[in-house]
Amino acid sequence: MPQLPLTETLDKALQESIPDFAQLHSDDEFSVRTIEGLQALVASLLPLAREQERLAAGMLNDASFFSRLLPFLPAVHRLAEPAILLLLAGNAIARAGEITPGHYVSLEDYAQQTREPGSIDAPTAQPQTLESSSLWQTTGGLVAGALARVAKNSAEKSHNLRTPSRWGVRAVVMSNLGYSAAALGAGARPQGKTIGVYAGVWAAGVATALVAAKRKKVSQQMVPAVVFGGASSALTAALVSDESVFRSGSIAARGASHGANFLFAGESLTFARALLEEGIESKPHKRHVLKRGLYNVLGGVETTTSFIGHLLLADGLNRR
Repeated sequence: MPQLPLTETLDKALQESIPDFAQLHSDDEFSVRTIEGLQALVASLLPLAREQERLAAGMLNDASFFSRLLPFLPAVHRLAEPAILLLLAGNAIARAGEITPGHYVSLEDYAQQTREPGSIDAPTAQPQTLESSSLWQTTGGLVAGALARVAKNSAEKSHNLRTPSRWGVRAVVMSNLGYSAAALGAGARPQGKTIGVYAGVWAAGVATALVAAKRKKVSQQMVPAVVFGGASSALTAALVSDESVFRSGSIAARGASHGANFLFAGESLTFARALLEEGIESKPHKRHVLKRGLYNVLGGVETTTSFIGHLLLADGLNRR
């Protein structure tokens, strides 16, 4: 399909950015992991101009972000956020079997292959096919994530984020189980160190939910939501942190753990907005106006965090 002038310009700009990100290096472990995540994100964004589903998802994310930040079109994000994940699910299926930047071992290799076709024998990862169970497990995770987003937006519309719906929590759990099943199928297993880290984060979240429920900041239903939703998110994050599977392969694979962390952060932002929800629907005054502003900012950050998380995680599992 021939490119439109806008997508051609976008493609050129993304291609020109490769050398800058490819040359990033560090000896510090934390910085190395950060660079790997940044390069995985670049590899996920590079196909935007060529993969129409991914481009549409990116544009809807921008629309959703500004809809939340400047809510003069309040219905935009309610429709856009589930659609983003459905588009990513469609993208995974439509592009099955294709070689993408994320399949290469490094951005340097991809850049060289772009400059000199045939100079790189083969990318590190083999593309998933329509017969791959991992592809369908990941796609199921994205679809379940879209359903969870519908539930969250429905609760938000009625100022009831403090009372999570049961089907919404189940959708979050099912989304993470889909991702976890794909990671297990790839051979990933939780490692002791990461289990301890994510278990600690999960326990802190449960303790916070218990205190908030006791003080009636949120409903009692929030506690099991955090218990089960948080546990499923922690399991996914622990699995995709298995270095033997996700740090020895492609660019996309090295971004999987970052994607899981972004989703973990997104769930935390949902909880933070639930805590802010009390009083923002009452008669406006200075304190509530500021609270509403913060609520909107957190909502915008949350929608982008969720988009990046699902994008990196799905690519890491499908393009490993």
